[in-house]
Amino acid sequence: IIREYSTVNRGTTATGHTSVGAHCFLMTYVHVAHDCHLGDHVTIANGTQMAGHVTVQDHAVISGLNAIHQFVTIGAYSFVGGASRVNQDVPPFTKAVGSPIELYGLNAVLMQRLGFPAETMVALKRAYRIVFNSDLSLSRAVARAREEVPPLPADLRRQGLRVVLFPVRALGVVVGAEERQQSLRRLPHVGVGLARLVVTLVVLARWRQLRQLVVNRVGV
Repeated sequence: IIREYSTVNRGTTATGHTSVGAHCFLMTYVHVAHDCHLGDHVTIANGTQMAGHVTVQDHAVISGLNAIHQFVTIGAYSFVGGASRVNQDVPPFTKAVGSPIELYGLNAVLMQRLGFPAETMVALKRAYRIVFNSDLSLSRAVARAREEVPPLPADLRRQGLRVVLFPVRALGVVVGAEERQQSLRRLPHVGVGLARLVVTLVVLARWRQLRQLVVNRVGV
């Protein structure tokens, strides 16, 4: 279903086509740019705008008024909240929202509605904790998840879903607020130095304001 004032641009010579899968729902004023590829059962709410070469996998739900950067991949069974700036890949099965966009756990509601087995959801939660909530680097976390998390069912693997992650590309993968804070804790001297720099700049700006005030009143 494609509602009023939505646009779907044809492909360029780069890939040759733009595709929209079966049972998709594009609400009003949605823009699907050139060379984008939407899977099956994708829902995109009002006013979301895609740049070129975006891939949206099966069963993804994208809220309204989002801006999606070119070459971004939005994973299967994921959810993107409204008014977000999507400039990085959104991993499958996750919820992401914000500007800059951040992860906020698994999209458990959708998986429950679609009847995911309990053991599959437990495995995905385990993988999410290892990849996004541990102190490991991204590559090591993915390797550890591959070792410790049981394989996903065959019907999910056929959709190209690796562990819970895409290969890391130039655009990178969205991370959560908790992982950002852990990264800061790994580099405390950087955080302290930045805080001192900010305080120094604020004090300097305040001193200049006071000096100008004195000059204006005294007339020196």
